[in-house]
Formats: sequence, C-alpha cells, structure tokens
Amino acid sequence: VQLEASDTYPDQAMWEAVTVSDYVFSNMENPTSYVSNLTDGIHIFKRILSTECNDISDEVRIKKISKPDITLPNDTVIFAENLTINAIENENNGQWSVVQGDAGFSSLENPVCQLTDIAYGTNIFRRTVANQCGSNFKNITITRRKPAINLGNDQTVCGNETELHAFLEDTSLRGKWSVIKGTAIIHSADSTKTPVMLANGENIFRYTVFIENDTIFAEQTIFSIELPKANAGNDTTICQTMHTLNGKGNGEGKWYAIDGDVNIYNVLNSNSNIEVLSETERPIKLQYTVTNACGIATDEISIQPVLEKPNAGDDLSFCG
Repeated sequence: VQLEASDTYPDQAMWEAVTVSDYVFSNMENPTSYVSNLTDGIHIFKRILSTECNDISDEVRIKKISKPDITLPNDTVIFAENLTINAIENENNGQWSVVQGDAGFSSLENPVCQLTDIAYGTNIFRRTVANQCGSNFKNITITRRKPAINLGNDQTVCGNETELHAFLEDTSLRGKWSVIKGTAIIHSADSTKTPVMLANGENIFRYTVFIENDTIFAEQTIFSIELPKANAGNDTTICQTMHTLNGKGNGEGKWYAIDGDVNIYNVLNSNSNIEVLSETERPIKLQYTVTNACGIATDEISIQPVLEKPNAGDDLSFCG
C-alpha cells in the first residue's frame, strides 16, 4: 500500500511503524513511501517531523481487508442421501445455494452444513461470501448414484455345483440372493459369496440390495450342463446270432467292440443291432461311449452267446 503524508519539510521527516509487524518500506523518508507485508487487520504508521525545537508526529491507520476467500471439499461421488460439507472461509457471512440438483440444508448460513435428501445425478452447491472488497463464490459438485453390483459374467458350468459371488461397490451394504429361474438351491442367501446347487439347464439368480428408500439388484445366468453319463445296459446271454443293443446317455453315443468277433450295424445308434460272426465260448464285450460339452463317459456290456446247434446223432447203418 502507498502512504500519503503531506510534509512541510519532507527532508526532516521519517516513517515509523507503531504496530509491530514485518513491514517493508520502500523509502522511510519519502512521504509517499510504499509499505508491504501487511496482514489482515489494523496497522498504524507514524510520520515524525524533527525540528530544532522538538519532534512532532501524526499517525495514520490502515485497515487491510483481504478479498473474500472460500475453500470447499473436492467434488465427490456418493451413494447415500445425506452428507456433511464444510466450507472454510475468511468471513462469517457466507450463504449456501443450489446451482443444480436438489437437497435439503440444515443451515444456509453455517459453513458446516448437513445436506439431506440429495437428489440422484449431478448436484452443484454454491457457497458465496462477501465483504468490503467484493464477493466471491465457489461450487462443489456432488454426484449421487446407485452403487454398482457386479456378479460377474453369465457362465456355463459342468455339473450341478458352483459358487455365487456378489461384488459390491459400497462394501458397507449387504443384500440377498434369490432364484429367478430354475430350481437351484442357494446355501446361504444372505452372504455375498455362497455355494449353490444348480438345476440342469438355465438358472437365473438375482442379488438384491435395499438402500435407504430404494432397491437395486443385478442378475446372473448360469447354464448347467450335466456331466456325461453312459449306460450300455445289463450283461446278458443270447441264444441267437442277432441282438439289439440298448445304450443310454446324455450326449452323443458310440459303440465300440472291445472283445469278440461281432458286427455292430450302426455304431452311432444307441439301439443298434449286432451280429455274432463266429462261435465262441468267451463273452463278447462292447463299450458304449457318451460325449458332451463336459467330457466323456463310458460303460461296458458283456454278452455271452449260447449258440446251440441241432444234433441228429451219428450216421447209422442197419439191416432189415
């Protein structure tokens, strides 16, 4: 700031600080000297004129007022409907206002304010402060949204056992599992991570979170493929060269001859006919193999041929 003294004898006058501070004068003899390092508040400076008779002086008071300043918290993203915000300012006459969005204020004047019923989406709140040097404001953006629930990708599993796992963006929340489609059995519906017994085919699960006056949920589809099963039928005894097989399974089946002289008419037909090609006392062994997306299963069947031939007896000669 520049001092403005009016001296009759400027060469005989000097500036002096009455209040104590780390002032810096550009020229203490100059009646219009500049002085710096003034803090907020009252500062007193004395102009002393020295004469042959005595020293005379006069004082000037300077009040430094800073421009209004405000510090607000950083912009933030929230899930809850209430939040406390704290403004730091160099005046006590600030005022809160809404620029965008909606919320309730515990006090429009108090720099420490409780916001309630904050609207979903982007909310912009303003704190305005004024003094003799003008006015100033700053905004804070508070974005309220629903917390994300991540159940992972839909999946296909082999067998009927797997595990559900809900990942919550807001770890303070808890929800509940339920079955939307299928007859699956959830071991612990109140846990974020739980074993589950699946039904064959499509299973749809939902994880629901209740947050204040709202409900959010996410769903996951798990398709269960039954592990392959093969049934070649019961071991049997046949009395003829022809026999019909009875294979069963839950995939693509195929017959294989393991042991014995036998012809399988259609290896891809679960009910194929077979023909025993030669006499044998050993059982014929066949394997039925079933293949699906989850692997291969096999089962064997033993077929014992009993091929009796008619016996007319030995040739005879007789007289008569």
